Amino acid sequence: MRFLMQPRILFAILCLVWGTTWLALKTGAMNVPPALFSGTRWLAAGVILLVWHAARGGRVRLRPNVMGNLVLVALTMIALNQALMMYAMRYVGSGLAAVINSALTPIALLGFAIALGQERFSLRQALGIALGVAGLLLLFGPAALSGDLDLWELLGAVGVAAGCVSYCAGSVLARPLMHRVSPIEVAATTNVIGGAILLIGSLAFEPGSARALTGGWGTAALTAWIY
Repeated sequence: MRFLMQPRILFAILCLVWGTTWLALKTGAMNVPPALFSGTRWLAAGVILLVWHAARGGRVRLRPNVMGNLVLVALTMIALNQALMMYAMRYVGSGLAAVINSALTPIALLGFAIALGQERFSLRQALGIALGVAGLLLLFGPAALSGDLDLWELLGAVGVAAGCVSYCAGSVLARPLMHRVSPIEVAATTNVIGGAILLIGSLAFEPGSARALTGGWGTAALTAWIY
């Protein structure tokens, strides 16, 4: 057990789980209404966090002066991000989606942090952004110039990128909340709110969502949901 708790081992496990999560998202998006799949996952995750927090003697104190910010974070970081990402996953491979997300995340996080005055712009940061943009151009440039880039794949890639940007905006907006609300409360509450928004939106607009809510997903999709 001590071996598994070493920082390098934990980081390797984190990378493995993060990388394979995209396979689970792809499986879910192809077999279940995307917003329903994601909404139920996030809602369940939030409830589990709340129960775990309560079991450790914690309390969730949702003061009125932070609720608006929590809803905004849940909307951008979870609901909008997941709606865009899950539908986009129907048209792009899980590997490509993971690459776009990992390449764009530091750029978008830094951009929003600078815009909101949480970070100062520096030459090192400018070089980092330039490298990130160059990586994205290298990823899509050759196919775009040769005309081999499929339209639906392109739209899917744009959807993944838009979802990533929305997530980063929510992440930066969540930072000031950490000074007023504990991180576990922020995570649990935004998970529940974001999951509920996705679930309500799915039942209102996604064809077949009410039927899918009763089950019949299949082993692959159910395993992906649990994962």
